[in-house]
Amino acid sequence: MEIHWRNAQELDEAACAKAEQRLRKLAEHHRDLIDLSIDVAPRGAHHRHGERRVEIRCQARGADLVAHGEADDLGLALRDALRTFRREVERLRARRQSARSLAPASEPETD
Repeated sequence: MEIHWRNAQELDEAACAKAEQRLRKLAEHHRDLIDLSIDVAPRGAHHRHGERRVEIRCQARGADLVAHGEADDLGLALRDALRTFRREVERLRARRQSARSLAPASEPETD
């Protein structure tokens, strides 16, 4: 899994490293998460009351996942985005597991 950061200059290196560690742990023993980008939105007029926004986008096998976090503090926005992203990954994996368990067993081939 590749992780790409955009506009993360305002985050300290420790916060970025911890976030990457959490994301890599989430991907551990799975091959479904392919390409992930974390975008830190600059403070601007588009955000309510000066809130900071972090968006995580991930190309996963069979789906595109998007998670957002908003807070006055950029570190809290990142934490919220990571929590939301973890839930989205868990939902995706649960749907796949459910689909596999509902699929009919294939019959053995006969000559």
